[in-house]
Amino acid sequence: MYISYSAAQDPFHAVFRFFCLLDGINISAQELQRLLLYDFFVCFPWMVSDIEGVSKIPGFIKELNRTRRAYRRNSYEQIPEKRIMFKRMRPAQMAALNSLCSYGYLSPADFEGERVVRTAKEIPSSINLNVRSHVAANAVLFGFIKNFLHELPITGALGLKAKTGLEEFRYDYIPT
Repeated sequence: MYISYSAAQDPFHAVFRFFCLLDGINISAQELQRLLLYDFFVCFPWMVSDIEGVSKIPGFIKELNRTRRAYRRNSYEQIPEKRIMFKRMRPAQMAALNSLCSYGYLSPADFEGERVVRTAKEIPSSINLNVRSHVAANAVLFGFIKNFLHELPITGALGLKAKTGLEEFRYDYIPT
């Protein structure tokens, strides 16, 4: 019998990844859906290679290619189809976010409204040290998320869901 571990389905690892996104690169308020998409790429950085380029954002394609070169898939990093894996991650992601709300790191009122807002509560120094270390070691990925993916809207044909291919976008409501 073989036992395999996947950080994607570990709520404790998801807590760490969310701290990296919220504290590590200072994105303190975010739409829930956007944060879940970012988390997928923190967990599977080589999947950045599947993101479609956006020429309307200056430097997007150049930075996308730089990130692709920095994170190459190896033969051990096999996952099911990316949409399936993204859906399988959802229970661990939601458990992590609910835990962060219950411990006071996220605003519960905003979370009910599908927004993730970081409170002023400090994370323990040992975790903060590991978060800073992980973000520094993966500066190319976190820089791409903060500076380029963050520029995309979530919905529509030119949005984050469409460009990543992780979620259906054709039926999104797009305010005019």
